[in-house]
Amino acid sequence: MSFVMRHLLFFSIAACVLLLDQVTKILVIRLIPLYSSVPVTPFFSLTHVQNTGAAFGMFQNANVFFIVSTLIILVILGFAHRHIAEQGKWGVVGLGFLWGGALGNLADRLRLGCVTDFLDVYYKNFHWYTFNVADSAITVSICLMFLLSFTAKTESKER
Repeated sequence: MSFVMRHLLFFSIAACVLLLDQVTKILVIRLIPLYSSVPVTPFFSLTHVQNTGAAFGMFQNANVFFIVSTLIILVILGFAHRHIAEQGKWGVVGLGFLWGGALGNLADRLRLGCVTDFLDVYYKNFHWYTFNVADSAITVSICLMFLLSFTAKTESKER
Protein backbone atom coordinates (compact mmCIF):
# COMPACT_ATOMS: atom_id res chain seq x y z
CA MET A 1 0.00 0.00 0.00
CA SER A 2 1.46 3.33 -1.02
CA PHE A 3 2.23 6.18 1.37
CA VAL A 4 -0.66 8.27 -0.02
CA MET A 5 -3.15 5.40 0.20
CA ARG A 6 -2.12 4.61 3.79
CA HIS A 7 -2.69 8.20 4.83
CA LEU A 8 -5.94 8.50 2.92
CA LEU A 9 -7.24 5.34 4.60
CA PHE A 10 -6.06 6.51 8.03
CA PHE A 11 -7.61 9.99 7.78
CA SER A 12 -10.84 8.63 6.27
CA ILE A 13 -11.35 6.14 9.09
CA ALA A 14 -10.40 8.62 11.82
CA ALA A 15 -12.72 11.27 10.37
CA CYS A 16 -15.63 8.82 9.97
CA VAL A 17 -15.26 7.55 13.55
CA LEU A 18 -15.02 11.09 14.91
CA LEU A 19 -18.04 12.24 12.90
CA LEU A 20 -20.19 9.22 13.80
CA ASP A 21 -19.20 9.55 17.46
CA GLN A 22 -20.02 13.24 17.67
CA VAL A 23 -23.29 12.99 15.71
CA THR A 24 -24.57 10.12 17.87
CA LYS A 25 -23.62 11.96 21.08
CA ILE A 26 -25.34 15.16 19.92
CA LEU A 27 -28.49 13.18 19.09
CA VAL A 28 -28.45 11.49 22.48
CA ILE A 29 -27.97 14.82 24.29
CA ARG A 30 -30.84 16.40 22.36
CA LEU A 31 -33.29 13.48 22.37
CA ILE A 32 -32.74 11.51 25.59
CA PRO A 33 -32.87 13.29 28.95
CA LEU A 34 -29.85 12.70 31.20
CA TYR A 35 -30.10 9.37 33.10
CA SER A 36 -33.06 8.24 30.97
CA SER A 37 -33.18 5.04 28.92
CA VAL A 38 -34.83 4.04 25.69
CA PRO A 39 -35.11 0.23 25.44
CA VAL A 40 -34.13 -1.13 22.02
CA THR A 41 -34.00 -4.90 22.63
CA PRO A 42 -34.37 -7.07 25.75
CA PHE A 43 -30.61 -6.70 26.35
CA PHE A 44 -29.78 -3.27 24.91
CA SER A 45 -30.91 0.29 25.67
CA LEU A 46 -29.85 3.78 24.77
CA THR A 47 -29.12 5.31 28.18
CA HIS A 48 -27.86 8.89 28.46
CA VAL A 49 -25.10 9.24 31.06
CA GLN A 50 -22.14 11.53 31.50
CA ASN A 51 -18.74 10.19 32.50
CA THR A 52 -16.09 12.46 34.03
CA GLY A 53 -13.71 9.52 34.45
CA ALA A 54 -12.28 6.69 32.38
CA ALA A 55 -13.54 3.34 31.18
CA PHE A 56 -15.71 1.42 33.64
CA GLY A 57 -16.39 4.61 35.60
CA MET A 58 -12.92 4.69 37.13
CA PHE A 59 -11.18 7.91 38.20
CA GLN A 60 -14.25 10.13 38.26
CA ASN A 61 -13.77 13.92 38.12
CA ALA A 62 -10.30 13.66 36.57
CA ASN A 63 -11.17 15.48 33.35
CA VAL A 64 -7.99 17.58 33.14
CA PHE A 65 -5.87 14.47 33.69
CA PHE A 66 -7.63 12.68 30.82
CA ILE A 67 -7.34 15.66 28.48
CA VAL A 68 -3.58 15.88 29.11
CA SER A 69 -3.18 12.08 28.92
CA THR A 70 -5.02 11.90 25.62
CA LEU A 71 -2.90 14.68 24.13
CA ILE A 72 0.31 12.94 25.25
CA ILE A 73 -0.87 9.61 23.84
CA LEU A 74 -1.77 11.22 20.52
CA VAL A 75 1.70 12.82 20.31
CA ILE A 76 3.33 9.44 21.03
CA LEU A 77 1.09 7.80 18.42
CA GLY A 78 2.10 10.50 15.98
CA PHE A 79 5.72 9.44 16.37
CA ALA A 80 4.82 5.72 16.20
CA HIS A 81 2.46 6.22 13.26
CA ARG A 82 4.98 5.32 10.56
CA HIS A 83 6.09 2.12 12.28
CA ILE A 84 2.52 0.98 12.94
CA ALA A 85 1.39 1.91 9.42
CA GLU A 86 4.19 -0.23 8.01
CA GLN A 87 2.44 -3.25 9.54
CA GLY A 88 0.09 -3.06 6.57
CA LYS A 89 -3.49 -2.13 5.93
CA TRP A 90 -4.78 -3.42 9.28
CA GLY A 91 -2.24 -1.36 11.19
CA VAL A 92 -3.51 1.73 9.37
CA VAL A 93 -7.12 0.75 10.06
CA GLY A 94 -6.33 0.25 13.76
CA LEU A 95 -4.64 3.64 13.95
CA GLY A 96 -7.61 5.31 12.27
CA PHE A 97 -10.03 3.78 14.77
CA LEU A 98 -7.77 4.73 17.69
CA TRP A 99 -7.31 8.36 16.58
CA GLY A 100 -11.01 8.79 15.75
CA GLY A 101 -12.08 7.38 19.11
CA ALA A 102 -9.51 9.34 21.10
CA LEU A 103 -10.45 12.58 19.34
CA GLY A 104 -14.16 11.89 19.86
CA ASN A 105 -13.83 11.55 23.63
CA LEU A 106 -11.31 14.41 23.76
CA ALA A 107 -13.80 16.67 21.95
CA ASP A 108 -16.43 15.85 24.59
CA ARG A 109 -14.06 16.53 27.47
CA LEU A 110 -13.03 19.88 25.98
CA ARG A 111 -16.56 20.94 25.00
CA LEU A 112 -18.64 19.49 27.85
CA GLY A 113 -16.22 18.68 30.65
CA CYS A 114 -17.28 15.02 30.48
CA VAL A 115 -17.86 12.21 27.99
CA THR A 116 -21.37 11.34 26.84
CA ASP A 117 -22.04 7.59 27.01
CA PHE A 118 -25.22 5.93 25.82
CA LEU A 119 -24.75 2.32 24.66
CA ASP A 120 -26.08 0.15 27.49
CA VAL A 121 -25.76 -3.64 27.17
CA TYR A 122 -27.24 -5.78 29.93
CA TYR A 123 -28.69 -9.11 30.98
CA LYS A 124 -31.45 -8.93 33.58
CA ASN A 125 -29.96 -6.79 36.39
CA PHE A 126 -26.33 -7.03 35.20
CA HIS A 127 -25.33 -3.98 33.15
CA TRP A 128 -22.03 -3.66 31.34
CA TYR A 129 -20.59 -0.18 31.70
CA THR A 130 -22.31 2.30 29.39
CA PHE A 131 -20.09 3.31 26.48
CA ASN A 132 -20.14 5.22 23.18
CA VAL A 133 -18.96 4.99 19.56
CA ALA A 134 -15.51 6.38 20.44
CA ASP A 135 -15.03 3.76 23.15
CA SER A 136 -16.07 1.05 20.68
CA ALA A 137 -13.59 2.31 18.08
CA ILE A 138 -10.77 2.36 20.64
CA THR A 139 -11.64 -1.22 21.66
CA VAL A 140 -11.65 -2.37 18.02
CA SER A 141 -8.28 -0.67 17.55
CA ILE A 142 -6.75 -2.36 20.57
CA CYS A 143 -8.03 -5.76 19.40
CA LEU A 144 -6.59 -5.17 15.91
CA MET A 145 -3.22 -4.08 17.32
CA PHE A 146 -3.17 -7.11 19.61
CA LEU A 147 -3.86 -9.47 16.69
CA LEU A 148 -1.28 -7.67 14.56
CA SER A 149 1.35 -8.17 17.24
CA PHE A 150 0.96 -11.93 16.78
CA THR A 151 1.03 -11.84 13.00
CA ALA A 152 4.09 -9.57 12.98
CA LYS A 153 5.99 -12.02 15.19
CA THR A 154 4.91 -14.94 13.00
CA GLU A 155 5.98 -13.15 9.80
CA SER A 156 9.37 -12.20 11.23
CA LYS A 157 10.04 -15.82 12.30
CA GLU A 158 9.17 -17.07 8.81
CA ARG A 159 11.76 -14.78 7.14
